[in-house]
Amino acid sequence: MVVHTGTLALLIRRADHDDFWQSVTGAMRWGETARNAALRELREETGICDQPLRSTGVSRRFKILEQWRDRYPPDSHINREHLFFCELEYPQPVTLDPAEHIEYQWLQIEDACQAVFSWSNRLALQTLG
Repeated sequence: MVVHTGTLALLIRRADHDDFWQSVTGAMRWGETARNAALRELREETGICDQPLRSTGVSRRFKILEQWRDRYPPDSHINREHLFFCELEYPQPVTLDPAEHIEYQWLQIEDACQAVFSWSNRLALQTLG
């Protein structure tokens, strides 16, 4: 999910990878809808609550990278990503879980595109710019 103000995008830095900046991400729980998972992850990863989400209808499939394999069942090789946007009026302070993320920043969209690790994150940001 891309959290943005129209011109600025929120990026959060993973605690387990110093150079890994990303937008809000996460996994669906059993029986959870993609929208509800996105709202839960937004709250868990940023402390931002009760904000409307816009679904893009985009659902990308990609191979799970080896570094993330332990997060999936042993027979899973492909992941599906659902893309949502959360537009805020202005940049808000973010509450991070230090076990998962250690820093956040609001960047111009173009700069955020350069900072993210994930190609799918970059594509999502580029749709805003």
